[in-house]
Amino acid sequence: MVYYNDSIESILRKIVFAIGNGLEAAGCSCNDYRRDKKIENSTHFFYSDDINSKIFDLCKVVDGLSAVLFKRTSWELLVIIDKVNKRTYNIMTKKTFENAKKKLANRNTPYYLQSICHVENGNFNPCYEQLTLDGLDNGEKFFTNDELANDYYKIFGNKIDSSEYSHYTVVYSHERGSITELELLKLDENLETIEHQDISEYITPQLPLYETPYSENQNKAETKNNLRLKPGVKPPLKNNDNENDNEKRQS
Repeated sequence: MVYYNDSIESILRKIVFAIGNGLEAAGCSCNDYRRDKKIENSTHFFYSDDINSKIFDLCKVVDGLSAVLFKRTSWELLVIIDKVNKRTYNIMTKKTFENAKKKLANRNTPYYLQSICHVENGNFNPCYEQLTLDGLDNGEKFFTNDELANDYYKIFGNKIDSSEYSHYTVVYSHERGSITELELLKLDENLETIEHQDISEYITPQLPLYETPYSENQNKAETKNNLRLKPGVKPPLKNNDNENDNEKRQS
């Protein structure tokens, strides 16, 4: 079970909302792309790009959140920093997570999530017994402490004091632009689970993409103002009432 408070829950709900909006935006992007292309190889990248874009926007408007962008080869990735609750987050599909875990033993360089979990979650033990991976005995490290620490520094630099933070991974599955599975994981450096929590209850129906659900100060009056008619347009019922009044005066 993962530790929660009201602040953490609020942030996780916003992250999940941003994931949903990103999936919806990616679906629109895919449709536009397919209309223009005869050969299609790259539409699956739209999902991670649109989700990270929504997360980046979220971090700009929520107090205490910030986003760290970094590159691995040709990939641009994102990690969320929650300075209030001393947490960092990354977001990935269940398939990506499972593939990354399988390929750890064959890597020549540290996987970014492996480095983050080594530094921030290094004092915790997994809740499941670790299995022997091909080429590795139980307890044997993939990389040295220095290699993982140096890789961590390439991601965060001096932005945070790593000794104060813990890292969590939001793992999701989706189908046809909707989230189908959603879990929060705390992992060790071998990507074994330390803590886990199903957070599917945070999945909510998506608002239109042009709305901004992140503001804590949005109230009913603002929402009502957004529904006003264009200038010069009068409600039909009001017009009918005016016409009836004019008829009474003339009679």
